[in-house]
Amino acid sequence: MRPLTSGMANCCRTSAYTEATAEIKQAQQLDPLSPIINVITGDILMRAGQNDLAYDQLHRTVDLNLNFAPAHLRLGYVYLRRKALADAAAEFPKALTLTPTSPKNMSALGNAYAREGKTADARKLLGELQQRSKQRYVSWCHIANIYAGLGENDQAFASLEKPTPSAIRSSWST
Repeated sequence: MRPLTSGMANCCRTSAYTEATAEIKQAQQLDPLSPIINVITGDILMRAGQNDLAYDQLHRTVDLNLNFAPAHLRLGYVYLRRKALADAAAEFPKALTLTPTSPKNMSALGNAYAREGKTADARKLLGELQQRSKQRYVSWCHIANIYAGLGENDQAFASLEKPTPSAIRSSWST
C-alpha cells in the first residue's frame, strides 16, 4: 500500500476514484477507528460526487471524534455540496473552534456565511484573514474563497493572481 499522503491524494487529483476507494478500504481494514482514514474516506466519496455516502461517513466520524477538526471541516463541505448552507455555517465553526488559527477553516466559514447571506460575518472573517496575511503566510486561495462566496469574482481572481512567497523568492534568485 502506498503512503496515504501520496497515493490517495494523487488518485483524487487524477480522478481515479476507484483506485482511491480501494486504497482507503484497505487502510480502513487495518485501522477502522482512525479519524484521518475515515475523513479521507469521506473526502474521496465527496469528490466522487457521492455526497450521501460522504455525509454518512463523515457524520459517523464526527460522532466518534467530536474534537477532530478535519472531520467537521469536510462535513461542512458536504453540507455545501448538498446546498445545506445553514448546516455548513453551523459545522464550520466547530472546526474553527478546534483549530482557531487555521486559515482554511476561516475561509470555509467565511464562504458559507457569504453564501447564506451573512455578509457582515463573511467580511469580518475576510478582514481577519487579510490582517493575518500581513503577519504570516496565508494562501490567497483562502481569501479568494470568501470573495467568491460574496459573489465578488473580480476580487477573487485578483487574489489568486497575487504571487506566493515561493514565487517571490524564485524571482529574487533570477
